[in-house]
Amino acid sequence: MKDRTCKICFGMVEEKPYRCPFCDSGYHRDHFAAWLFMQPFCPVCRNEMPSKILSELAPKTQKEAEDMTRLYEYIQTKFKQDLAALEKIAKRKNKEYFKKLEKEQKERLREEERRRIEMLKAQEPAWKKVLPAAIFIGWMIFLIVVLY
Repeated sequence: MKDRTCKICFGMVEEKPYRCPFCDSGYHRDHFAAWLFMQPFCPVCRNEMPSKILSELAPKTQKEAEDMTRLYEYIQTKFKQDLAALEKIAKRKNKEYFKKLEKEQKERLREEERRRIEMLKAQEPAWKKVLPAAIFIGWMIFLIVVLY
């Protein structure tokens, strides 16, 4: 079964959808007619419509032309509003995503630094590990000998 969603308003098309001959996208007839009245190409595939389709869907009276113009303007306004709402959602989601990404990067850097320090400690020669204790014990012996 073919998709019965109008690609202009994204609403369900109850009657048989009017289809683009190039990409087979379905539309409400009046939405497609209003679109083609203002722009002679498919809103999905951007192919220019044949003159046969343009003349078939063209307004027959001045009133139809005015109605199509208003409908097209409404479609454009609705599209811009929907786009603005989607941009808001995307910005919020991106902000959350980048905060999460930054947090993960910081955690990864901390873990790498901890591993690097552990590796350096493991590679340290044994004498460097015992040297501070040996110096301390040496000083203590020296003080005991000198003071007694």
